Amino acid sequence: MSQALFIAGTEEGVGKSTAAQAIITALNGAGYEAAFYKPIISGTDSIPESDAGRVREVCGLDQDVLSMTSYVFKEAVSPHLAAAHLMQPVDVDMIQADFAGVALLHDATLVEGSGGIICPLTLMADGRRVMQTDVIRALGLTSVLVADSGVGTLNATLLTLAYMRQQNLPLAGVIMNRFDASSEVHQDNLSTIELLGEIDVVATIAEGGEMTLRKPFFLLEKE
Repeated sequence: MSQALFIAGTEEGVGKSTAAQAIITALNGAGYEAAFYKPIISGTDSIPESDAGRVREVCGLDQDVLSMTSYVFKEAVSPHLAAAHLMQPVDVDMIQADFAGVALLHDATLVEGSGGIICPLTLMADGRRVMQTDVIRALGLTSVLVADSGVGTLNATLLTLAYMRQQNLPLAGVIMNRFDASSEVHQDNLSTIELLGEIDVVATIAEGGEMTLRKPFFLLEKE
C-alpha cells in the first residue's frame, strides 16, 4: 500500500530538501521504491535546476521529472506573489490529482512544502485563498517538521508545533538538521524541543546530509 509523508519546515532554508533526500535514501535502502513531489516550486527556470531536480539527482530517482511538481514559478518570491503576478491561482484539486498519480506508482512519496508552515499559496484580489495547510489537509498527510539545530530554533520550532496542533495537523515528529552531536547547544535544543514541544525528535541530520534515526517513523525502523 502506498504511503506518503509531508515535510514541513520552521522556515525557508531550514533543510527540507536535505531531509527528503535522507529519508528517500533510507527508504530505498530498506527496499521501498520512494518518490518525491513538491507541489509548488519558485525561483527557478526549470524542474531539473530546482530542489526537486537536485533530490532526483542525489537520490538517483528514475521518476519522471514532470511528475515532481504541479507549478513552477520563475520568480524567487513567495508562491502567492508569483501566482498573483501570473494571475495563476493554485488549484488544490490539480495538486491532489498530480500527487495521486505519483503515489499510485510508488511505495512511498515524500511531499515537500514551501517555506514555513504558514505559507500562502494563493491570495487573489477576488478573495480566493489557498494556504499550505489546505494542501496538507487535502492530501490527508501526516507531517514531519524539519528544524535547525542552532541558536534560535526553540522559538521557531515550538511556535510551529503549536500552530500545527492548533490546525489539527498530525505530526510524526521533528527532524533536526545541521546537527552536531558534540555541541552542547544542539543537544540542549534537542532535549528542550522534546520536553516543551511534547514531541519526539525522530532523527538528526549532520552537515553533509547523514541522517541518524532516533525513533521509528514513516516506514523506517530505528537503527
